[in-house]
Amino acid sequence: MTGCIVSLEAPLFRSMVRAAAAALEGTIYMVTDSDVPYTILSVGVCFQPDTRLFSSEAQRALGWNEFFEISQEARDWWVKEVCWSILPESRSLDHHAGSLESIGCSQQFTC
Repeated sequence: MTGCIVSLEAPLFRSMVRAAAAALEGTIYMVTDSDVPYTILSVGVCFQPDTRLFSSEAQRALGWNEFFEISQEARDWWVKEVCWSILPESRSLDHHAGSLESIGCSQQFTC
């Protein structure tokens, strides 16, 4: 989602978490390690029916607008491959089932 540009990872995922939590339009689920305090193993960002990630200006103002000031090449890729749910012309799409927008896990669980 960041074109392997590591410096974009934190701003992108921070904007997703803020869109769910601070805009009060989504839910964040975390799996923690009870044996190691303050260790997060996995995170899921979900939105209720009829709501999508970055679908409101309130959500976008919490980090997406800043993140999207990326290179033109990266921006074009996002618009073509990812942002169909964010773009105005997609607002009529059926999103009644809710959505899981992002899930991440600790590196120890990746291949």
